[in-house]
Amino acid sequence: MRLRRELSRTIPSAARTQGLDNVDLIGLCSETGTGMESRIIRSGGWIADPRVPIKEPKKELERSSLMNVGRRVDYAVRALTYLAGQPPHRVVTRADIEQKEDIPPYYLAKIMKDLVTGGLVRSHVGSKGGFTLAKPAKAISIKEVYETVEGPLVLMECLEKGDKFCLYCAVCTQRSIWEKARTLLANYLSGVFIGDIVDPDGLRERLVAAQG
Repeated sequence: MRLRRELSRTIPSAARTQGLDNVDLIGLCSETGTGMESRIIRSGGWIADPRVPIKEPKKELERSSLMNVGRRVDYAVRALTYLAGQPPHRVVTRADIEQKEDIPPYYLAKIMKDLVTGGLVRSHVGSKGGFTLAKPAKAISIKEVYETVEGPLVLMECLEKGDKFCLYCAVCTQRSIWEKARTLLANYLSGVFIGDIVDPDGLRERLVAAQG
């Protein structure tokens, strides 16, 4: 017990000197010959006896996703479907889109900039400024929206970067599978248009109406 108390005072000081922060220390030692050896083992915030095997925590494998459709694409589609549902030539303010489609201001500002740059939306400046579609809703495909805000539709990086990403691309037997899957998905999204999912009222109002 005396040795344990002594180590509890000396080991923390040594640990701080070596930059080991936020570690709960328990004095542990094993006699080796005429001297003593102490070990500090960082293991999830506690110290394990050197003589007892440490059970490593199970690491969850990262879940693969063929295509992760994130918030940017979701919000871009929301904004476009709302613009598509408004009367012709009506200039819609950004605040109106934010409120009706429940899109955070930070996201919407960046997304609308991308949509304008991509030629899908026209920006109108001035006191009555806002946005309108730059081309008919029936001419704006979901694939075009996706690629405007996220870049090329890619299921696996090797399909885009080739040997620069994986040295086995030239002999890979599965690459053709993902190429075909990408082609099928791209063709499907190319055939669905903003004009097919027009939303004149906005998600927020439609949800309130649905809930009665």
